[in-house]
Amino acid sequence: AMLMRAKLLPYIYTSYFEMYNTGLSFVRPLYYDFQEEEMAYVVSQSLDGKYSQYSFGNDMMVAPIVQKTDEGRLARKKVWIPPGKWYDLVYGSWREKWRM
Repeated sequence: AMLMRAKLLPYIYTSYFEMYNTGLSFVRPLYYDFQEEEMAYVVSQSLDGKYSQYSFGNDMMVAPIVQKTDEGRLARKKVWIPPGKWYDLVYGSWREKWRM
């Protein structure tokens, strides 16, 4: 986690600078950026933790895992991916199609 944070510091710093200049929130619901997508409203307002996704700056989307899993098992989560090309931080590649 600390290594990922260190790698993201330049992005976070730049995003906060943009936020300061534009007044746009750094962490915001997805429907701010994807107003035409109905799912953006659903995943931004999910109180049960099923989706609970948000924008993290202008170029990142976060989908935290907030539910407990059985000990020894990896947590799984369904995530809505807006249309377009996205960079997968886990695998280090650009993707346009996602398998859920």
